Amino acid sequence: MKEHPAIVEAGPGTIRRLCCATSTVVDAESFDTVRAALDAIDDRVALAGERPVAVDALWETALRSAIRGHCDALVVVHPSWWSPARVGVVHAAGAAVAGEVRTRARSSLLMQASGAAPDATVVVEIAERLVAITTSEVTAVPRNAEPKSVARDVAGIVTGLAPAAVLIDTPSTVTGASALATLIADAVRETGTESPNT
Repeated sequence: MKEHPAIVEAGPGTIRRLCCATSTVVDAESFDTVRAALDAIDDRVALAGERPVAVDALWETALRSAIRGHCDALVVVHPSWWSPARVGVVHAAGAAVAGEVRTRARSSLLMQASGAAPDATVVVEIAERLVAITTSEVTAVPRNAEPKSVARDVAGIVTGLAPAAVLIDTPSTVTGASALATLIADAVRETGTESPNT
């Protein structure tokens, strides 16, 4: 049993433990549970294996699987653009399986690690349907246009914020995130803002 809290990434595209040695092998049932939990986070009930299941139970199962072998404490790192209701679902599930639980937005952790003052740092988080730009508040740009257009829109917002540093969070589980991050970085550089870190 590990003595430190389990650190778990929840969203945008996976639920997985970040601390300690983690296995890359995920069985089909765990994958289906994670996918169902993420897809239904805004609902009360979801279909899992052709049967209705409470979303709270899906989240508890996914988190229990992720923290196996750790003591009764959990830190959940979640997308900054998630609503308080989504964070509440994850917090409640974490409390049910681990007792003590803390939630942290991805952007707050990235801002702390940036080296620049947190209030002078912009974090850009790429998700399937949107790009979130976070400073003291979150602004979202939908990913409903071609990638170059989305990148220009994001760069325009970032430039208007005049940050000292720009960090681009590129989850490997988000389709097209790496290519979009490159386009955003190029567009931000063209505006003269300090080189973004992807």
